Amino acid sequence: MSSASSQTDPFAAWKQMFDQFEQAWTPTMHETLNSEAFASALGDTREQALSSQAAMREGMEKYLQSMRVPTKSDHAALAAQVVALEAKIEALDDRFDAVERKLDQILYGLTALAAAPVAAVASIPVAATPVAPPAASTKSRRSR
Repeated sequence: MSSASSQTDPFAAWKQMFDQFEQAWTPTMHETLNSEAFASALGDTREQALSSQAAMREGMEKYLQSMRVPTKSDHAALAAQVVALEAKIEALDDRFDAVERKLDQILYGLTALAAAPVAAVASIPVAATPVAPPAASTKSRRSR
């Protein structure tokens, strides 16, 4: 049997073969990849792939519409409507909060008037400044 030092390492031989292959092909590959013809061919291939993808998308959308199945554009339109509705709900919620604050001010003023003696109420001038309302209500209609 032969000694361990006389045996060759298969991975070392493979690495040496790979290094030689790389050294031989690197200049050719750099020349090819940097050429105008390669860039033009790559651009043409990209354009063909994009037009093929657009045709496929258009065909699939028509097929799904004929099958009465919602398409990606249908989902996108629905999502846009949901976002618009959420914005309107928020605007209505803000307006409702403003009305609620005004009602709290009126209620506070009426409570103060009801608690005041009748003689004191009669002496209040008509153009009196409104009484400051209490702090904002801690009631919450819904969690935010």
